[in-house]
Amino acid sequence: SSGLFCRFTTSDATIAQLDGNQITCLKAGTVTIGVYQDGDRTYRPAIPVFITFEVQKLSQTITFPNIPDALVGDIPIFVPATSDAGLPITYTISDETIAYFSGPNLYFANAGTVTITANQAGNATYLPASASQEITVTKRTQSITFSLV
Repeated sequence: SSGLFCRFTTSDATIAQLDGNQITCLKAGTVTIGVYQDGDRTYRPAIPVFITFEVQKLSQTITFPNIPDALVGDIPIFVPATSDAGLPITYTISDETIAYFSGPNLYFANAGTVTITANQAGNATYLPASASQEITVTKRTQSITFSLV
């Protein structure tokens, strides 16, 4: 109420960083902010105030473009899933005898239906996320032709 300068402290600068009276949350965790006012010739020092709060992890979204159904032996395709947090994506496949990844490319080995999941494990700032889709790999058709003699 005196209008005098207040000094702020943080219990963990890796969670919450202070710049004057501005707080920037850097990662998830529990942090306590202390506020002090030392007084002057007119005012006594104020009783310090402390507030403890939990900084929550942020959610992230995976963008996973539609993978078309395929035929056994089709040309491998690049699967470009991304996280809006910019974190790396890994993939899992429900049955690697039907389709499998080699590097960033998806190969189609046998007929069947599989679920492909794009995963992001999260980090100190972001929660884990995943997105899945199902594709069907079918056998190629064949035909026999012969000529009459």
